[in-house]
Amino acid sequence: MQESTPRLEELDPVERIGVDELRALQLDRLRHSLRHAYDNVPHYRRAFDALGAHPDELRDLAGLARFPFTAKAELRENYPYGMFAVPRERIARLHASSGTTGRRTDDMMIVRGVNVFPTQIEELILRTPALSPHFQCVLDRRGRLDTLTVHVERRAGAAADEAERAGAMLVEQVKNTIGVSVAVRVIEPDGVERSMGKMRRIVDQRREA
Repeated sequence: MQESTPRLEELDPVERIGVDELRALQLDRLRHSLRHAYDNVPHYRRAFDALGAHPDELRDLAGLARFPFTAKAELRENYPYGMFAVPRERIARLHASSGTTGRRTDDMMIVRGVNVFPTQIEELILRTPALSPHFQCVLDRRGRLDTLTVHVERRAGAAADEAERAGAMLVEQVKNTIGVSVAVRVIEPDGVERSMGKMRRIVDQRREA
């Protein structure tokens, strides 16, 4: 069996430093991350100030306990762009997650033989400034044909005609990216049904047909 352990000279310099150097490097990078968040994300500035925890006052790794956790509630309150630490024009790509370790099968829709996940549609919506990330996928059936209509809210401040053009563009993007034809209905802000403050991503009306 061949020896797979790398030789010392094959390691990067940072992989050869001692424990004290490693902790100093971790502390320096941690301070940088905290300072970057404090300077560029309003949520973190407010959260740090509320606890009297300033990035420059971090003296050791144990001091991290003074800083607040980021909980699900904060992520929801700042969704989708409130946690950006750089200007939006510097964002090259957005990735949406189902929030699990993998894509859940019960979040998957099968539309005319094509597997469609709400996160795929969400990723396309997030690229469209005139549309809000609040949307709902409505499945229906006309005869033997399954249909999918995406109800998406117009972003507050966007003109109605601009949002309608964005909706038409979304139809093309879904077809070209996911490979299925859908309809898009642009509705007014807060027009998507919410239950306990949370949107139901999929509404399957085929069972009612």
